[in-house]
Amino acid sequence: MKRTLAFLGFLGAMAILLLQMRGYFGRNPRANNYKKKYQQQTTNYQQNNNEEGQEVAKLAEVNSADSTSGNTNNQADPILGTWKITKSFNLNGASYEGAVKFSKKGDEYYQLQWNTNAGSYQGVAIKKGQNLFVGWGNSTYGVVAYKINKDGTLAGEWIASQSSKVGTEKLSGGQPGVIEGKYKVNGSMGEKAYQGGITVTKTGTVYQLDWQLKPDGQKGVGIVVGDYLVVGWGFGTSFGVVNYAIKGNKMLGRWTIGAADREGIENLEKVK
Repeated sequence: MKRTLAFLGFLGAMAILLLQMRGYFGRNPRANNYKKKYQQQTTNYQQNNNEEGQEVAKLAEVNSADSTSGNTNNQADPILGTWKITKSFNLNGASYEGAVKFSKKGDEYYQLQWNTNAGSYQGVAIKKGQNLFVGWGNSTYGVVAYKINKDGTLAGEWIASQSSKVGTEKLSGGQPGVIEGKYKVNGSMGEKAYQGGITVTKTGTVYQLDWQLKPDGQKGVGIVVGDYLVVGWGFGTSFGVVNYAIKGNKMLGRWTIGAADREGIENLEKVK
C-alpha cells in the first residue's frame, strides 16, 4: 500500500513539473520571438510568391480594351504597344524575363515602361532612322543623341523624363576621330540657354560622361551607334542607356548602366 501511495505521489509531482515547464516555455521570450520570426518569414515568403505570380500574370495579360486601342494607334506607329523580351543578358551574364510597353511622349518621342522579374523601370526615347535611343532610370533621367561630327564636335538632341520639351547641346573643343576628352558645353532648352563643361572617358566598351553645369552636374553613360554617341543621363547611379535596332516586329537591343564597363543584351518582339 505504501509503495502504491508513493508511486502515485511521484506521478503527481511529475505532472505538476510538466505543467510548470509548459508554462515556462509559453512565457519564454526567445521561444515567442522565434515563433513570431518564423511566422513572419512564412508570411513574407507567401507574399513574395503571390507578388511574383501577379507580376508574371500582369506581363502575360492581354486586356481586350487595351488591345483594341493599341491596334488603332499601331496602324500609325508600329512602335507603340507591348513588346516581349525574347533574349536578354545582364552585365553579369544572367538572363531575365518581362515586357516593355511603348507609348507616345509628345509628337516625336516615346515613353517606355519595363516590367520584368529583375525590376520595373521607366525610360524616354528618341528615334533616329531605324534606331531607338533610350535613356532610363527611376527618378530624374533622360537621353542625349550626339551626332559625331568630323571636326571633333558633337551635336546633341536631348529629352528629360519630367518634361515634354526638347533640348539641344553642342560639345566643342574635342579632337577629330576621338570621342574621349574635355569639351565645352553650349546648350538650350526652349528659350533658356546654359553653358559649362563635360569630360568624356572610356571604360571597357562604354563611355562615362561627367557634366560640369550650374547649379548641379549630372552624369551619363554612352554607347556608340553608327555616327552617334547615345547617352543615358541622370543623378547618382540609377540610370542607363539602351539602343534598340528596329527590325520589323523585332528589336535588337544593347544596353548598359551608369559606371559600368560593359554592355548587356535585350531583344524584343511585338506582341500587341
